[in-house]
Amino acid sequence: MTVDPLSFRWLLPVILLASLTLVSSEKAAFTIELTTENFNQTLSGIPSSAFALIEFFAPWCPHCQRFKPQYEKVAALFNTEPRTTPDIMVFNVDCVAQGELCTRYDVKAYPAILFGPPKSFETNGQGAQKLNNANTADDVMKFINNRLGQNFVLSTDTTYGNTYNSLGEQLKPLENLTASMQVSLADVEKATVLSYEYMFSSKLLVPHNRRAFVQWTTLLANNHPVPRCRAGCRHLLSSLEEVWPERNSSGSPPPGPLPALQRWRVCGRHRTDGDWQGCKGSAPTTRGYSCGLWSLFHTLSASAEESEADAGFKWMQGVKAFVGTFFTCQVCNTHFMAMASTADAARVSTRKDAVLWMWQAHNQVNLRLAKEEAATDTGDPAFPKMQWPSPASCPPCRTTEVLHMDQASQDGADWNMDAMYEYLLWYYGEGKRPAGVALPARDPRPGPAVAVAAGHPRWGGAGQVSHVLLMAASGVGLVVCAYVWLRSMRNSLAKNKKGLLPP
Repeated sequence: MTVDPLSFRWLLPVILLASLTLVSSEKAAFTIELTTENFNQTLSGIPSSAFALIEFFAPWCPHCQRFKPQYEKVAALFNTEPRTTPDIMVFNVDCVAQGELCTRYDVKAYPAILFGPPKSFETNGQGAQKLNNANTADDVMKFINNRLGQNFVLSTDTTYGNTYNSLGEQLKPLENLTASMQVSLADVEKATVLSYEYMFSSKLLVPHNRRAFVQWTTLLANNHPVPRCRAGCRHLLSSLEEVWPERNSSGSPPPGPLPALQRWRVCGRHRTDGDWQGCKGSAPTTRGYSCGLWSLFHTLSASAEESEADAGFKWMQGVKAFVGTFFTCQVCNTHFMAMASTADAARVSTRKDAVLWMWQAHNQVNLRLAKEEAATDTGDPAFPKMQWPSPASCPPCRTTEVLHMDQASQDGADWNMDAMYEYLLWYYGEGKRPAGVALPARDPRPGPAVAVAAGHPRWGGAGQVSHVLLMAASGVGLVVCAYVWLRSMRNSLAKNKKGLLPP
């Protein structure tokens, strides 16, 4: 088959964009990142006969993190030579960094995947086809093959493991840190601020979601452990009719957007660009916001009023309102709401009920994720999912000794619930340190140990700088190679047309 190298001229600007993407650390190796600035230009450079596959994701979304290496497998097939027929280019969009772009394409849950010819994206993706509930590369390939009547097969020659594994081999751990024993309120506050920022930057502030917004904000106004966040939520509730009225002057719900509400800062002028404390992962895309939310849910339960008989019920209603309506990681949302819809969840009434249910639910999630991450080689290797607390962290919390933490049952048979409740109140609330629980050496970055194993290495510092420089050099090299290759092909073709090359 004769291939006309000039038919690939449109690839040069895409390759240039890809090389610039590589300069950033922790970026995908094959997937091309789109931004508000380059979106239209990049898609307009693709031939009308080609197709674009675009994933809209949020880096804080745990399912997006697990799906990333799967999506990379697809990108490795289509974004490399030789080109397929028809041609397909694989892109992604970071909805935290490119919120305006994701709003334009009506992205309400993550990950969202759109597929179609370039022209289908000209009308905000209305002409593109949407792939829902993709978990594996095979799901994506089946979707593409069905739409195009093709039989594309993923390559088995390349390793597409989690980025963290290769980075872990390249970067020596700088220190061994011991997980601390009390939750970081800085992480709780940051998760609170981000939860509102993500709500305000999405298309979720619609009339039928107002009740859920009020339930969540009411829970924070009553239970938040940080005084300024608690006061900010109370002020927001008292001003809600001004910033988000139920009805406007004509008697109808106000249409969006709601600029006065979106400017609100529930924790004051809190900055969110600083590092996570206890929730800081070994890579920028691990832990972070999802870990912070778990910490927030735990502290809200431990801060509930003990004297109120329905304090746990109110907590459950507020958390379900937030997760079910505003936590847009689709898979995470589905799993959590399934747990929150069980008979055990329905029996949550008191503070003790809420504190223990939240802890059991978190351990249940950790048990499931530990198996998934082991099977897919994802997750943060420095912070493996585990059943918490460990026997060493809280000796009185277990009634039987278990050899491996993943053997701990979920039905309470291995746990002393009264001791566990006392421990959780100390860890997430203002309770006293239980007898028999020792204070370990303090971590310079205090935070939750729910999914943290003591003594695991973390990397950073100079190694990360070297990695960034390496990626930058790779990006420049890719540009040069692309340019030389294109010039060579054009010269060869010109000579061939002039009869200067042998047949």
